[in-house]
Amino acid sequence: MRSAVFVALIVAALALLQACAGGSAETAGTPVTDPAEVDFSALPSDEQALSDLNSRQRRLIRRAETRCAAEGGGGGGWPCVRGIVDREVARENDPALTAFHYALPVQHRYDSRRASFVWKNVHNYVPQRAGE
Repeated sequence: MRSAVFVALIVAALALLQACAGGSAETAGTPVTDPAEVDFSALPSDEQALSDLNSRQRRLIRRAETRCAAEGGGGGGWPCVRGIVDREVARENDPALTAFHYALPVQHRYDSRRASFVWKNVHNYVPQRAGE
């Protein structure tokens, strides 16, 4: 009896984790796992384009926050938001959005209420490659 309850709890926990992470592996985009994979040259230099990217990326964060709150029953937490946002950025298949997203410092990358100076200075956050 105990083992059946334990197995049921494990199955339920795995289902909840999958829901918070954004669905099945078949439908998920492939998020970038290494900043060296990002083409930061796709990052636009004009303020209007950066403002548009900021709006798009923050919209993805807000959707993820709402989804995690609904599916997680208490906010879902930062790991849930991070997983969904990274996958949605990958699904957009937009090199400029990907570069913008990964150029942001991690403490601002998943914050829908970040200060405006963050996106305006995004070029200052682009990681330097070895040998540059």
